[in-house]
Amino acid sequence: LGFLAAMMVLVTAAGWAIGTIVQSWLPGSGLMRFAGECALWLLIVALAASPTLSENFRNRLVAMIPR
Repeated sequence: LGFLAAMMVLVTAAGWAIGTIVQSWLPGSGLMRFAGECALWLLIVALAASPTLSENFRNRLVAMIPR
């Protein structure tokens, strides 16, 4: 349960940090800025998650989870 709580905090903090960085990169305001921030955030998260496409990498991650 502690591992799960730590992962939740880590993922939330990382997403928030990426959002803060993206927010500082884009100029403007309104709906277009919001859409741009969302698209850029999604692109960064997709690139960060892309190693999980590898089955070997996923298996190593699963092996690290305490049981």
